[in-house]
Amino acid sequence: MQYKEAILAYAVLLKAEKGQVTSRQSVREICERFMYEMFKVKVEMPVDKALSTLLRLNLATETCIDGRLGLLAIPCPKAYQNLKERWNGLLS
Repeated sequence: MQYKEAILAYAVLLKAEKGQVTSRQSVREICERFMYEMFKVKVEMPVDKALSTLLRLNLATETCIDGRLGLLAIPCPKAYQNLKERWNGLLS
């Protein structure tokens, strides 16, 4: 699973301007730039796997606006609730 990458992608989506829809490509570019600026490491961000994890865990949504797919982070309180419900479902 791509949890580290998913956490980084989630942070990028959260940091986007309020209500701003972000493309997969821009998430990839921002993550790769962050890794280089912070750690001087060039990486190829597996953004598709990371975003699939976020979508599967209901931590982000993907919508079509003006013919383009865009991503939005689920706000932290709701994301926490979604993860809590998922975890409790696994335990019951």
